[in-house]
Amino acid sequence: MGHFDVPEVPPAGDHRGLVPVIREPRRRNRRPRGEGEIDYGAYWVLSIYGYLLIAAFGFLTLFLSLLVRRGKSIVGAGIGIVLGAYVVDVLGNLSDKGAALARLSPFHYLNTGVMAPGYGLEMGSVLFFVAAIAACAAAALPVYRRKDILV
Repeated sequence: MGHFDVPEVPPAGDHRGLVPVIREPRRRNRRPRGEGEIDYGAYWVLSIYGYLLIAAFGFLTLFLSLLVRRGKSIVGAGIGIVLGAYVVDVLGNLSDKGAALARLSPFHYLNTGVMAPGYGLEMGSVLFFVAAIAACAAAALPVYRRKDILV
């Protein structure tokens, strides 16, 4: 009968055993349906969360770099802060008792549930990041003005 096997249609009113079986021919070098489709809205939301996280750690590191004496590097401390915040988030999410500990980490405020229905920006998380960035920038500005930085 060709590539498709179509069952015979039962008489009207008889719905027992009506399970259509349609077999498609094998396609070579093609992806199965549903794979490779990109939800660009979810991609942009996840990207915004990533940029906010990077900006928050960047402004925190900027503030801390202004507190050290000239010639000292803050790179190691910045990496330690990022890794420490990630470990705090992971340890806080291991049990219900650690939920308060996880809230101390910026990683807690990332919504990475891309596959969940209704995925989008959560305003509480965005406000957390904006407040953290603004606080670090506000704390760094007076310190920066007092420093004698040669350009």
